[in-house]
Amino acid sequence: GSDTIVFSLPSLDNSGATDATNSDTAVVTYDGSNADNPVIRLLIDPAGGTYRPSANNPVVEHAKDVYFRYTGDTPANAQAVNATVQITKDLRNRVYTRTTMLYAVFRNHP
Repeated sequence: GSDTIVFSLPSLDNSGATDATNSDTAVVTYDGSNADNPVIRLLIDPAGGTYRPSANNPVVEHAKDVYFRYTGDTPANAQAVNATVQITKDLRNRVYTRTTMLYAVFRNHP
């Protein structure tokens, strides 16, 4: 398990259709650099020639903890991923915590 998960996505051509010859990389990772508001980020590293824009965006704020686990022996042969995310928010001097568990099956897995 880890606090980072990496996906290989088909690149996009200028019409928005997928390009099977190139792949872009998407990374979902925990960023605890701001102790007051740790976040889970989505990073996109597009391949050369793709029309998918690069990104470095927070997708979950106040993330206290995150854990990803691929369901296969290696990430390359995984057909799904388990994710556990815990979010903590202090509101009016009361701490609220929510834990979300997700099992996601990958589409278009070979």
